[in-house]
Amino acid sequence: MSHLTIEKLHDLLDKEREILKAGAFDELEHLLNSKEALLKDLAQNPQLAKSDLGSIRSKISDNKSLLEASLKGVSLPLCSGPTL
Repeated sequence: MSHLTIEKLHDLLDKEREILKAGAFDELEHLLNSKEALLKDLAQNPQLAKSDLGSIRSKISDNKSLLEASLKGVSLPLCSGPTL
């Protein structure tokens, strides 16, 4: 069960990364429930290998950085107008 959960989470995080890179933020909502369920499954399995958790943490961190950068890019035009 845990190996399948890890594979599904890796696939979901890869998909999330592609969505973030494409700027298709409206599609992120569709992944949220699945992501939460998979993370809950992982949290209930204390026997996971540290390497599995490390790679998942890395992908989550990378995606978080992409999301933060995207949000900054979206808000920049709103914050900085032309100076006269």
